[in-house]
Amino acid sequence: MSPGYRLALAAPYPAALDDCYAALLYMKSHAAGLGIRVDQIVGDGEPFYAETVRYIENLKKCGIPASVDVYHSDMHAFDMMQPDTPLSKEAARRFNEQFAYAQTHYFAPQGESER
Repeated sequence: MSPGYRLALAAPYPAALDDCYAALLYMKSHAAGLGIRVDQIVGDGEPFYAETVRYIENLKKCGIPASVDVYHSDMHAFDMMQPDTPLSKEAARRFNEQFAYAQTHYFAPQGESER
């Protein structure tokens, strides 16, 4: 799902995160009716550091195990702009490792026609 959230010009930070948190709580409390398995909820995004910290805290409050890797660099998307640096390679390795874990533990099995 992709929750609708208020944009910064309409409602300043952290309103968008609060809206996403409210959507997460709604999903958990209405999981059966929505056909959602609460043990298969995964969050993803590319927010800034302060947003990430708050997002992780909200996930933990909902009982969802969450963590974040922080890579200090001087530019956004450094791993895509300089893919051959050691830091970028480490970031890509960790992303792939975490994604593989999520696939194994949280993604619902897919039939051939759904791929």
